[in-house]
Amino acid sequence: MTENEMAPAVKELFANDFRTIEQVRFGRKSIDLAFVPESPDLDTITVEMKLRDWRRALWQAQQNRTIGGLSYVAIWHDYSRPCINQRELFSSYGVGLIVVFETHAVIEFEAISLAKIPSSLKHAWYERLSSLSAI
Repeated sequence: MTENEMAPAVKELFANDFRTIEQVRFGRKSIDLAFVPESPDLDTITVEMKLRDWRRALWQAQQNRTIGGLSYVAIWHDYSRPCINQRELFSSYGVGLIVVFETHAVIEFEAISLAKIPSSLKHAWYERLSSLSAI
């Protein structure tokens, strides 16, 4: 299993209400998946996917929160137990957890929107994402 092979199951979770953009450049790194809402009532969602390195994914996911919206770590199911056991740590960063299986993905716990940014800044971010190709 690779991170790329995990992506379809994660995308399916948000397919109805969001446009998906892969590998969004953000500073010196890329966000694995960004989901741009079709409705202004929804937040942008970012997802960092890892097979097993949940600590690195958590660090990246909490960095992604600086753009606003909700941030998740997606981890392969065989390596999800340590993440599930660290629910309080994830919660303290406001980061949710997605567990990925062969055919589907499950939100184990929801991300928390800890800080609201002004809608004008969100709008600029959405415009930037919209200028990229939707996948």
